[in-house]
This record gives sequence, structure tokens and C-alpha cells, in this order.
Amino acid sequence: MSDARAFTTQEMGRLLRDAGLRVRAIDYLMPPFDRRMRALQPVSDGLEGTPARVFGMAMAITAVKPGL
Repeated sequence: MSDARAFTTQEMGRLLRDAGLRVRAIDYLMPPFDRRMRALQPVSDGLEGTPARVFGMAMAITAVKPGL
């Protein structure tokens, strides 16, 4: 069984800054509909370019160590 946690962008940013990293970019990934519900894929793809992408399934963050 997996153990997952949900983070807001503010929480994740704080965790990364507390670890000494600087957040460069935050984006969201919409769920892939590869196998089931393929009819939803065009809807999901269309939402990736809108503010509704914050409801995606994952957050992608680019963070760098200062000085590098």
C-alpha cells in the first residue's frame, strides 16, 4: 500500500526553501487517460493550458541550489 500526501504550492515552496533550495518554476500535470476513458484525453489536454491546470494530478517543481 502506498502512502501519499497532498501539498499546496505554498507548502512545497516552504519545504524546498527550508532545505536551502530556490524555487524556479512550478507547473501542474494533468492525468493521462491512456487506457480507460480515452474520450477525456482531449479535455485533459485542453485544460493544461488554462488556469484549471491547478486541478491536475501532480505538481512539477524546478528548484536549484543557490550559487550553482
